[in-house]
Amino acid sequence: MATAGALVTVFDAADLQLRQDRMVAQRDGLEMNIVHGDMRDLSVFADASIDLVFHPISNLYVPISSRSGANVSVSCAVAARC
Repeated sequence: MATAGALVTVFDAADLQLRQDRMVAQRDGLEMNIVHGDMRDLSVFADASIDLVFHPISNLYVPISSRSGANVSVSCAVAARC
């Protein structure tokens, strides 16, 4: 998505993953906001500041509660895309 010009934020709890994302962004000249955190707590993002959430397998790594879904809904500008 960043290669197509989207403003991308990478949000992950794994430092190694974030280092790899930062390396790829630098190597390919991409601008990405890289944030360390837990997807169960999206309070680092302002309400309605996210347009799209893409996490195809992340749900396998954390217990999901209704609170997680509520966090995503509050953070998303268009809840139908999140």
